[in-house]
Amino acid sequence: MAPQTRSSSKHKIAPILQSIEAESASGSRAPPAKGDDLGDDHQTSGPQDPRDEEPSPADPLNRQGQPSRQTEVHSPTPEPQPYDPETYDVWFYRRRKREIDATVLGHDMVVPQTYDPATYDPDWQVSWTPEPEPYDPKTYAAWGRKHFGEEWYQLREMMMAERNVYLEWDAVFKERQRTLRIIEHKVEGRPFRPAFSTGGTRDPGWKRIWARYSKRLGLKMRPSPTPSIDSDRSDRSETDLDGYNTYDPTPEYHTPTPPPDDPWEALECYRRRFNLSEEWYHFEKVFLKESLIDTARARYENAPGDKQARELRNAMEKYRFVDFDRLEIEERHFQDQIDLPKKGWTREQIVAAHEALVSLYEWKKNNPPPKVSGPLNSAVTDEERAARKSWREKHKAAFIRFHGGLMPHELRLNFDYVNTREFDDATDVWRQGVHGRISRRQRREALADITDDVSRSEALQKIEEEERRDNEVLAAAIERSERAGIAERARWGMSNTGSILVRNQKDMDEQFRLWDERGLPVEVQDLGARLLGFDEKPIAREAASQPPAEAPERAEDTPRRTRHGRVTKKVAKTGRRGRGVKKEQIDAEAGPRAATQRRTWQAKTFNKERERASRRLAGKLPEYGML
Repeated sequence: MAPQTRSSSKHKIAPILQSIEAESASGSRAPPAKGDDLGDDHQTSGPQDPRDEEPSPADPLNRQGQPSRQTEVHSPTPEPQPYDPETYDVWFYRRRKREIDATVLGHDMVVPQTYDPATYDPDWQVSWTPEPEPYDPKTYAAWGRKHFGEEWYQLREMMMAERNVYLEWDAVFKERQRTLRIIEHKVEGRPFRPAFSTGGTRDPGWKRIWARYSKRLGLKMRPSPTPSIDSDRSDRSETDLDGYNTYDPTPEYHTPTPPPDDPWEALECYRRRFNLSEEWYHFEKVFLKESLIDTARARYENAPGDKQARELRNAMEKYRFVDFDRLEIEERHFQDQIDLPKKGWTREQIVAAHEALVSLYEWKKNNPPPKVSGPLNSAVTDEERAARKSWREKHKAAFIRFHGGLMPHELRLNFDYVNTREFDDATDVWRQGVHGRISRRQRREALADITDDVSRSEALQKIEEEERRDNEVLAAAIERSERAGIAERARWGMSNTGSILVRNQKDMDEQFRLWDERGLPVEVQDLGARLLGFDEKPIAREAASQPPAEAPERAEDTPRRTRHGRVTKKVAKTGRRGRGVKKEQIDAEAGPRAATQRRTWQAKTFNKERERASRRLAGKLPEYGML
């Protein structure tokens, strides 16, 4: 069975966003909401800039003529390559017009234009069928399918079904949620809050909305007066306080009042506390309304997965302080649900491996091994040996029943066990096949009820073919594990003989020299060279096969230089003496002058030490300065 991963989900999200971007590029707008009668002094008819004109299908910047982009939701429109100033200016203008930096569910990202600043009314009312109240999953899904379209419904169903509840933060789930919000905003013609990078109220779209909305509210846009130096001097000259300032008395400290839980009351509280301007207040008010709608819909989508995650964690925590072994199994399964899907495991394979481990653990709890009287859990009597053998046979049968078969002997721990990555991979391959082995056994048992011989033979052939493929994969993994184990044991064997980082043949020759100094056999050196990817050592092999040649002795009258710099013809032989050679014989051969070169060091003795020892032996106290 092919692994079911969620990596292909972005290929399903990309066409949805492309359709949204195509609608923005074509200039289509959402149905105008109430309040479209607001005047817009900034709106003009027809394009005022040649860059506003829609590109032709042959234009390389036309998004509708582009190939499908398999990109993430937050990926911006790619820059034109190679760089051209005119082309880049057109691309940048269109991107800023049709894509904006916005905050979607607390995440800053680039989104397509979802509203028309010329017609958006901040005080809009619902002009379509409202959401069903109270919330019901099936009713809401049917309403959204009719209101937002089939693509929204399919994406939402996939998001809810494939959420990984074992993750505290499922990035794929959150990304799909943001995609749903973009679709909803585009259909309903609602804006997103401008990102912090755009400067909040300095956003061009908001400026167009505020120009109309402030006129409707009757607010006059007056610039703040700039104080002049002359007026400041005249004000100070009218008072008798010239030269110093007075301040209000320091107020007493009081605990600040926490903001209310209701978001609308909190906004009013912040307006008074921070003295918000009219524009900032209405800016926060407009986008608070949009944010509350998005948050409520996201809360509906999070509720089923959050409930399931709490139930799973509570089921795992009930074993804490009660059964530590079972708690360890559950924690491992919890982590496997996060790690193993990345390696290609399906949910069925993960659950089957966990259930097999739990079933064997429960069987061992209900059928403990027989007690023995020998030391170190060893059987002494014949009855104990027979009982222990019978229990092992039962345990073997239970293992085969729960796991679908025995683990290969190559994967069982022994004294030659070496922990390598290949060994762990081979063990994971065997654990991954638990689901397949059990399902094949159940299908073989179901073949007994089939009376048609042709159908039975075809089903049996299919089962055997599947089993053969799994066995080949497992055999290949075991072979890799054995090769890695041999190499690792060889490295362990040579780890105490000196090693360097071997990168080329020169480093390999240096490694051979280190091994020669430590007396490593030639066969072991050849094995190490093969493991490192280099050729053997033919020179060392030839030298080892030939007898060592005797070094020619120097003539006695050959001038030599001693270590002190004196040139002599006869010097004492350096190095260790041979067995049976006495020191007097070596001195006699070297001569009297060579013998005088040797120095015998005599240990120094001090009078203070002798005097201190004598006073101590005499039972007297030490004098000052003798300590």
